[in-house]
Amino acid sequence: MMKERRDLKAIQSKEKIFFYGIGNQFKECLRLFDEAKNIYLFDKNKTGQYKNKYQIHSPEKLLQLYTPNTAVIISSIKNQYEIARELVRQYHISPDDLLQQ
Repeated sequence: MMKERRDLKAIQSKEKIFFYGIGNQFKECLRLFDEAKNIYLFDKNKTGQYKNKYQIHSPEKLLQLYTPNTAVIISSIKNQYEIARELVRQYHISPDDLLQQ
């Protein structure tokens, strides 16, 4: 799906950074972006807040918040391909904006 490998600086320059999948892998990914103000979290099975700092949104909220200058990081170890396919087909995320960790 990805055309080219993106470095951390390129991802941080995006208007918004979405993390999809709030599990153990997510915690490691978020550490790289701890100071960023443009972080949004999404998960099918979790809601509420993460560390009293970030709101965890349902996937349906993607449709409202996604813009072309957004990096979408699949921060789940399991089912990355299936998640990527769902994000593209169901939520109309550009494949060029997807990053799998």
